[in-house]
Amino acid sequence: STATLIASAEELTALLSSIQTFTTFYLDLEETNLCRHGTISLITILPHPQGVVRVIDVLTLGRSAFTTTSQDGKSLKSIFEDPAIQKCLWDTRKDADALWAHYQVRLAGVIDIQLLENASRSASKKYLCGLEKAIKLDLKLGAAKRNRWLRYKEE
Repeated sequence: STATLIASAEELTALLSSIQTFTTFYLDLEETNLCRHGTISLITILPHPQGVVRVIDVLTLGRSAFTTTSQDGKSLKSIFEDPAIQKCLWDTRKDADALWAHYQVRLAGVIDIQLLENASRSASKKYLCGLEKAIKLDLKLGAAKRNRWLRYKEE
């Protein structure tokens, strides 16, 4: 998979135009103190099955990151709010809070992968697991692949 930075309305319009109707989105929002009191700086998005990771620069685009539309009327806001379009996130709580508080985007059609991990876990289900811990415990990665993933996560 390759990654592409989206930092202009033209690049965002091209992304929105390339999205097919039955796409599943894998999303991650980034910023320190991600919640209603923080800011959203980046949205990492993988429209599946396209296989190209896009990093949307919300600090540069501001509100237009959610209001820019393609010729057929799609915007990130309309995609994020459409319950018929699957959006997969890890621990949706703070992402949803920040999207609503800063941009009045109400996530719908969300699959919270953290809850799926908890439901499928054979050990105690009393506590939710962080992504790093889940990768270490649940994925049967060799040491080299696990260390590479951890390095990428830190970067």
